[in-house]
Amino acid sequence: MGKKSSTYLVYGRTTAKLDEQGLLDASVGFGSAPGTAKLDQAKANIGQYSVVGCWAYQGSKPVVRANRAYSAMGNEVQCLDIRNGRNVWSRKYDLNEESIDGRVFSPPAYANQKLFIGTGNGEVYCIDARNGKTLWKEKVEGSISFQPAIANGMVFISTDNGILYGINTGDKYDDGWYMWGGNAEHNM
Repeated sequence: MGKKSSTYLVYGRTTAKLDEQGLLDASVGFGSAPGTAKLDQAKANIGQYSVVGCWAYQGSKPVVRANRAYSAMGNEVQCLDIRNGRNVWSRKYDLNEESIDGRVFSPPAYANQKLFIGTGNGEVYCIDARNGKTLWKEKVEGSISFQPAIANGMVFISTDNGILYGINTGDKYDDGWYMWGGNAEHNM
């Protein structure tokens, strides 16, 4: 992807829930975070200044499969050939970054040559990993920060408001990404 502006990581734009995050921090004993939490650094680097905001931050964690690296950053999803660094495909999505709590895409999950990605405005995308084309899209109620899980033809999405959704993908071979990071080591 190269260098690009990341305005969605600017503090104050990263979430419309600053007051709510402060209340969540206070409810678990972080009315004021200890200095060791280094929230000033987090504010400067990822636009978060609460314990809950830092814990929820996912960044642009890529998925690597068959010499391809798949990543999502801002409103763009791309596939790179890891052997030579060349762009295989790249797709930009028409998402209004101003209105989706600053989180455009969650990190992608991979199953059955497909990418499954959530958005800050509650959309779930299924993307063909071979060419980047959108296969389907569903809307759920609530923003999505975390990577989906895929098992037995179902994609499972947890939203920031605490609701778990299961969407039948229509393909029983959509399987194998059972948790954040894909497996118990969180490094698939």
